[in-house]
Amino acid sequence: MGCKMLEMSGEEHDRLVARSQFLTHTIGRILSEMEIESTYIDTKNFQSLVKLKKNTITDSFDLFSGLFINNKFAQQEGTYIMIEGSIDRGSGVQRRVDANITYANEKGMFR
Repeated sequence: MGCKMLEMSGEEHDRLVARSQFLTHTIGRILSEMEIESTYIDTKNFQSLVKLKKNTITDSFDLFSGLFINNKFAQQEGTYIMIEGSIDRGSGVQRRVDANITYANEKGMFR
């Protein structure tokens, strides 16, 4: 695996990340909440979903929430609705995300 440096504005970077990384991590978290696992009758597409879940769930929740909280384009892409459904309502994580969203709104980060 390698890395290629690309020159772009911060805004372009954030817009691309909102579409790719945040969506990928959100779907992975939702699949984790659904507790999907491999079975002996999996299709190739389902195997890809299981792999996506395994790849994203090992990343910290701070990375996942940061992709949303610190990127105004993630909300503009309609991803706010997805994060709402993928977090356990009674958890400390939900309270932390709610506090971060409130802070970001107060600071005008989503405008």
